[in-house]
Parts: sequence; structure tokens; C-alpha cells
Amino acid sequence: MLSMIACNELAVDPQAPGRDLLKSEMKAFAYMPNGRFRKMEAKTGHHDDAVMATALAALVARKAA
Repeated sequence: MLSMIACNELAVDPQAPGRDLLKSEMKAFAYMPNGRFRKMEAKTGHHDDAVMATALAALVARKAA
């Protein structure tokens, strides 16, 4: 999803509801150690629902194009 933002394939309208929530969740999103693997999720004490929902929507939109 970050590559989509960097390539201007994904943009969030400044007036979109939840834009600030998504922005704050993206700041707390990271690769987290999980045993011998690393997984993408919010840092402890943060949420990642908006990030995951946006990523899934972006994936579906990209596959549909």
C-alpha cells in the first residue's frame, strides 16, 4: 500500500472521513517480530483496522484494473 501511495496510485481525499485516523494508524504500523517470522501489524497499544481495510480495498481495486 505504501508503494501505491508513493506511485500516486492511492490517495485519500483531504475531506474524507477517517483520514486522520488512517494517517495515525499508518504511523503506528510496522513489521513486528512474531517468533521466527515478522508480520505486519500495529505496534503494541495501537490499532490497525483502518490500515488493513484500506490495504484490502487497494488490493481488490488493483486486481480489478
